[in-house]
Amino acid sequence: MSFKHWLTHLRSTGAHSLSIWTHHLNNITFESNWNKTEDVVHVGSGQQWGNVYDAAAKLGKVVIGGADGSVGLGGHIQGGGYGPRSATYGLAPDQVLQVTVVTTQGDVLVANNTAHQDLFWAVRGGGGGSYGVVTEYVLKAYPAPANSVAGTLAISAGKNATGNITWDAFAVLLNHIPDLMDQGLWGNAIAFGSTPGEVSATVQLSAYNSTAANLTALVEPIIAAIRNTTGGRNSSLSLQWSEPTVAPFDRNSSSKTPSNTAGSGGLETSRLLGRAQLTLPYKQVSSYLRRIMYTEPGSGRAMLILGLMAGPGVNNTPLERQGAVNPVWRSTYVHAISGSGPASDETDSPSQIIKKSAEWYEVNREAVWREWAPNTGAYMNEANPYNSNWKHDFFGVNYDRLAAIKRKYDPSESLYAVSRVGSEWWDYDMQTGKLCRVE
Repeated sequence: MSFKHWLTHLRSTGAHSLSIWTHHLNNITFESNWNKTEDVVHVGSGQQWGNVYDAAAKLGKVVIGGADGSVGLGGHIQGGGYGPRSATYGLAPDQVLQVTVVTTQGDVLVANNTAHQDLFWAVRGGGGGSYGVVTEYVLKAYPAPANSVAGTLAISAGKNATGNITWDAFAVLLNHIPDLMDQGLWGNAIAFGSTPGEVSATVQLSAYNSTAANLTALVEPIIAAIRNTTGGRNSSLSLQWSEPTVAPFDRNSSSKTPSNTAGSGGLETSRLLGRAQLTLPYKQVSSYLRRIMYTEPGSGRAMLILGLMAGPGVNNTPLERQGAVNPVWRSTYVHAISGSGPASDETDSPSQIIKKSAEWYEVNREAVWREWAPNTGAYMNEANPYNSNWKHDFFGVNYDRLAAIKRKYDPSESLYAVSRVGSEWWDYDMQTGKLCRVE
């Protein structure tokens, strides 16, 4: 039997866990013409995105990371992180040009495209807390866009709505998302609904270096297509497009104030959706939407969050900048998150609650994703860690190569996190905190 330290990012609040605290590794230094090729920023792995964005903005630069300014760089990058700028520039790990890593053997290694290439590949999207402790990143910096244009489309049931008209309308919109994103649009959507019943959805669409007129011109044909396809030409369907706003480029980070509650919330499940999944016949997409937002009677409405933040920027990333991120990202347009699982019994222990939730998610969420998008996967930082198919969904064809790299740089297997490379070599008991080697 062996007890292990946990080096985690999002899973550092697990029972009986111990994390390596990197918060004070927070340097931020910009450098022009690094290696005579790139403008970069040297950033400590414990830094928060909001601070990096603020520092970049003062220099007229933009750095590619997550939407929430309170999120740290380490786990976000290593888990294949994405954000609002990814549709234009690529994923966060795609911007990494060099890392400094401390291994469990005590070696301090500088990894890049010419030194320790295997480790450099692994830490760019191969899962946080698995290969060593990253202390510093060198990230590519870009000139900031001139402006940001944003408008909102709201879908809801009209007074004469019948059947599944709002679900169908939402599905038709998803049919058009890849084409919109190929024209430079990005954004997010949030939908609330349950089956049976209608769905309401709000979709924010944005573009850089554009105009309000250009954005509206791209969206209006989609609104017409939704009405024509679903028959919602009158009061049976409400489609409201807000007048787009044009503003100087904003760093797009939220408050850097973290939540005051540790360990709150429940499981969530996610899927990476590409053109093939989004452009299925709209009735088929509508059916999948209703199923993925299924809720048990009396448990309220389900929520579906869509990040329209992949597309051209992620799909067209040069091969030399692609690390160990699940390759299905390179054909992804939308990252979808579905939560709202079963109500928990307060008399159950934490392990019982997780077990019951995991079983429910396996039947009512994961099975639907696998039917809708069998050959894609999930974004590991925002996914169900108890997904029975986590190796395929989080790592794809890269898993075996990543396992070999972990054995090389962490031969003592001192680094552990749930549903990460090598976690199947250990059996973790949440009740006791024991981590036992699987023979």
